[in-house]
Amino acid sequence: MYVRCIKQVDDNIYIGTEHGLYLYEKKSGKTKVHYLDYSNQHSLSCNAIYSIYQDRDGGLWIGTYFGGVNYLSPNTGYFTRFFATGKNNTLCGNAVREIVEDSAGNLWIGTEDNGLNFYNTSAGKFTNYNPDNCGMSYHNVHGLYLDGDRLYVGYFHHGMDVIDLKDFSVTNYMGGHGIPGKISDNNVFAIC
Repeated sequence: MYVRCIKQVDDNIYIGTEHGLYLYEKKSGKTKVHYLDYSNQHSLSCNAIYSIYQDRDGGLWIGTYFGGVNYLSPNTGYFTRFFATGKNNTLCGNAVREIVEDSAGNLWIGTEDNGLNFYNTSAGKFTNYNPDNCGMSYHNVHGLYLDGDRLYVGYFHHGMDVIDLKDFSVTNYMGGHGIPGKISDNNVFAIC
C-alpha cells in the first residue's frame, strides 16, 4: 500500500493512500476504509488521497489527486465533494496537494494542476490564484505554510513564493545553492 499522508484525530488515525482513506481506531483496533463508490454521492470522489487537514470545527478536508477536495463533517459522517467545474466560485484544479486554514477559518488549497484556491467558508465561495492572474510563479503547488499574514507556497521546479495576504504582493525565491538570499533547490515539496 502506498501511503501519502497520515493525520491523528483524537484516538483515530486517518491514513491517506492511493486506494482510499483508512481510519484506524486505536481503542478498538478496528480499521474502516472510505473509498470512491459511484453509487453513493456522499462517498469519496477519488481513491488517491494526497492530503488531510482538520479544521477548527473538527471537520476533515481530504485532498485527492483527481477528485478535488472532500469535506468529512464531524456531525454527519459523510463526504461533501468540491470539484473543479470551470464555473465561477468553484474549486479550480482537481489535484489537491495542500490545505491550510487562516485565522478567520477560511481555507487555502494548493493544487498541482491550477495553482492556489481561497475558500471563503462563510460565503461558500472559491477564488483561484495562479500565474496568469496574480503573479504567482507557477501552478504546481506542493507545499503551503501560513504564518500570520504571510503564505509560503512551494512549487515543483519553481522555488517558493511568499505572498503577503494584506496586499497580495508576491515575492519569489528561486534556487541557488550557496548563494545568499536564495533557497538551495527549486523543488519545494513541503514547508513545515
